[in-house]
Amino acid sequence: MAHNTELVLGLIDKHTGQDCRCLMLHGALAEILTSCKNDSIETNVFSDENECAEYLQRNSKKRIVLIAVDQSYEDFLQDIIRNYPDVFVKPPSECARISLYMLCCASSGKRKSRLEDDQLHTKIFETEAALLAQLMIDIGDHFGCLGQNQFNKKTCKSVTEAVKYFSQANTFFIRSTGYQRSMAADGRKAIIDKQITKAGQLLEKVRNDTINLSIAYVDTPIANDTSLIDCNPDDVCDYHTLLSQNNTPASRHEIFPPTYVHSTASGHAEGTDDNSNDYIYIVGDSLPEETSKHLLTVLRSILTTSQIVVQNRQHYPQLLNVLDRPTVVLSLTTDDDKSLLEKLCSRSRPPAIYVLGSQPSTQNEKETFFRKYFAICYMSTNPEELAVRIAIDMALQNRILGDRHAQKKDKRNAKRNYNQCIGILNELNSFAESRVAGHNG
Repeated sequence: MAHNTELVLGLIDKHTGQDCRCLMLHGALAEILTSCKNDSIETNVFSDENECAEYLQRNSKKRIVLIAVDQSYEDFLQDIIRNYPDVFVKPPSECARISLYMLCCASSGKRKSRLEDDQLHTKIFETEAALLAQLMIDIGDHFGCLGQNQFNKKTCKSVTEAVKYFSQANTFFIRSTGYQRSMAADGRKAIIDKQITKAGQLLEKVRNDTINLSIAYVDTPIANDTSLIDCNPDDVCDYHTLLSQNNTPASRHEIFPPTYVHSTASGHAEGTDDNSNDYIYIVGDSLPEETSKHLLTVLRSILTTSQIVVQNRQHYPQLLNVLDRPTVVLSLTTDDDKSLLEKLCSRSRPPAIYVLGSQPSTQNEKETFFRKYFAICYMSTNPEELAVRIAIDMALQNRILGDRHAQKKDKRNAKRNYNQCIGILNELNSFAESRVAGHNG
């Protein structure tokens, strides 16, 4: 997929000047515009929705990140999603031309519920700092894509240009950690550093002067475009493939239960026997609010390659119509929950179901219960235990699928599944170490 070279950061906010409520956001955009060279980033502040909509229509060749300062713009964002069906596809594309952000403070009152298709495309944040941390990662990814595209051309000129883009990417990954530290930003910076090193080594092969690694942070004369570089074929790949190969956590944004989606997926595999399904649906209304938050916190700290969707009771029918074979987490506190469980188990391809609750007390009751609800993979009263069990099962699933792909000589998908398995196991190890340190402390 072609990657748009021009990046626009748009902020829609009817409160400007002395009435401005989001000083950090406005200040950050102004700082970005000042610090970026060669007009590589454009910023626009819109006070009117119609003006913003017209701008989107006029600039179809630009990569646009649109930030809404509060949920009063929710209807407007949903209109954008519906007006651009080629952009907002399902599952969401990592290289989508338009990205939507919304600041929605916890104290801002009630929020509207939306269909799952719309939720997938809007990143929701409770604080300006969290939004800016994610925005810096996304801007860094933009320049990372541009850099990798130039790197893949394998000429002196293109690789030199790649270094400049990689340098800009690293600048934004570093800025992200200034707002909020994350493995996503740290992992990306490490990868970009490696790419800069490779670029320096490649340029050294065709130029006598030594390219110092400080090339990452200063301007460099553009080399002859006709000088081809002997590049390792394994180094030529898509930027997001590069992240996946290096087991880098996907970028993430805050979740606002029980309505919105926590998106951390770098890709969504089709629900066939030879592909993993990384969607996890949590039936939010069936769990106490604090329990739901705790479960989400643990899951998103361990599973960095999954889409986590919080489903309301009013949207139960949508869950029954999901075509793939996802993971579903629910409790059995109401008759609606029990009815949902029965319907999920009656599907021709039932999902993997995990239940937060007590098992039947007697052996006969257990046999009857699990025979009826055969799709239940695990059941526990402990949210952390349930989350860990889900993670272990998903790691095992990825290992098995990796083996299948390897047998078919499909190295790319085999490596992807193996990397996902290793990533989950590493996060499980970190989670266990944090719990041990907490008990010892």
